[in-house]
Amino acid sequence: MLAPGTEGGVTVHLPDRKQTSIYDAAMQYQQEGTALILVAGKEYGTGSSRDWAAKGPRLLGVKRLLPRASSASTAAI
Repeated sequence: MLAPGTEGGVTVHLPDRKQTSIYDAAMQYQQEGTALILVAGKEYGTGSSRDWAAKGPRLLGVKRLLPRASSASTAAI
């Protein structure tokens, strides 16, 4: 876990380990020219948020998605 004790849209920017929002980290990685890879958990793309499971990573500049389990909603990425 990158940001222990947090929930939701929080992550840690690497290599400086600064805790930040997922959006701000994604924008910083884009400025730095760092390609993003999303490692998804087994529930990724299920439930009412499955539309954003497909759209959100693309809007953040994610280049690859590594799902733990197959999901139809992630096929669009």
